[in-house]
Amino acid sequence: MFEVLAANCCNFSKGRCLACFYRVDSATGFMSKWIDPKLAEKPCRVTCGLPCSFFNSTVVPSIPSKQNQTLGLYQMAVDRKRRAVEISQPSSESAKLQKVSKDQSGKRQADVLALF
Repeated sequence: MFEVLAANCCNFSKGRCLACFYRVDSATGFMSKWIDPKLAEKPCRVTCGLPCSFFNSTVVPSIPSKQNQTLGLYQMAVDRKRRAVEISQPSSESAKLQKVSKDQSGKRQADVLALF
């Protein structure tokens, strides 16, 4: 569904990520290129509805306005997946809220934490 968006990315090739990045050293002006092995030749994160920092920082600002609706759908898909991960991996704060302890009489009682 998001292949139309991914096609705007210079790292997108045949459904896969090239993971080619450039960096310019501000002191020397030297430009270096590297390939991220975690992303290289893996399925494109955008086409899977997953967040991609390169896509968000570099490609999104240049996406044509006629693709804004598809971009909105992609951002909603990313948000849904991010929330699903947060729910399946509770933060330490939410883990504290779910903590159960025994009171003096041996009954189980949920700890109540004040939220500010």
